[in-house]
Amino acid sequence: AAGNRAYVVGVQDGTFPPIGWHITGTMGGVWSHPLKLLESYTLLLGGSGLPAAQQFTSGPGFVQLSYPATDGLQITRTEFAPDGLPVVLVGLQIKNSGSQPVTTTVGIQPISKILPAFPWSGTTPTSDQLDQQDNVQFDSVISGLTFSEPNQPWYAMVAGRATKQGPQDSVQFQGASALGTLPGKEATGQLTWQLKIAAGSTVGIWFGISGTHVFKAEAYGALFAGLANPDGLLNIKINQRAKVLALSNVTIPDQDAQDAFNWAKLNLADMS
Repeated sequence: AAGNRAYVVGVQDGTFPPIGWHITGTMGGVWSHPLKLLESYTLLLGGSGLPAAQQFTSGPGFVQLSYPATDGLQITRTEFAPDGLPVVLVGLQIKNSGSQPVTTTVGIQPISKILPAFPWSGTTPTSDQLDQQDNVQFDSVISGLTFSEPNQPWYAMVAGRATKQGPQDSVQFQGASALGTLPGKEATGQLTWQLKIAAGSTVGIWFGISGTHVFKAEAYGALFAGLANPDGLLNIKINQRAKVLALSNVTIPDQDAQDAFNWAKLNLADMS
């Protein structure tokens, strides 16, 4: 899912395996060029990672993943990057399809990989030789996590907010844990919310992942702007892509060829 300031690269089951060769196995994750922000993130339900997604949908400017029903909950994940902001937004819609209220927790565990897009694995010096150990701390300004790299104005930030809940639902932020450093010069932490979802009700939570390679205030601003109205930004993104489709028109009798033509325009817009 791409914007003109940030993008996220994973695979269709919702995970982030090693991808790429310029910097070997490190081209996936979350980026805000010219800087990589996160190696991966794991979405948690009841303290455990979500299972592999069973359906992946690519939409005009966003992607959506649907998960197998877990503990009576139906979970949909939406990802997009609003243009003009160095931020990726990840939304969870959690529906209680049962006849009784459900109490559980939901969270996100990001793993940082603050790294410039150059040098590469095969250059002199290599990317790994210049990479330094990431740091992580709880950041009270965002009620989230801030990752950084020593002696550089490079930051990645992760926070979230509930955007939808019914009158009988409860969504409470439990807190953040800076879990520390990892062997690959990475760092990790966890954000957790306590949920009580009434029967038939749906709760929505959006996570924001922002970054900067110039000054910390840029990452703060992008995160606050992204989480202020993520649903509105998603509608703007979809409308922007609809305008791309209208810029040219070719009528093709074969529907598959027509769809391929339209998606080629959308894909080019993602690459711009």
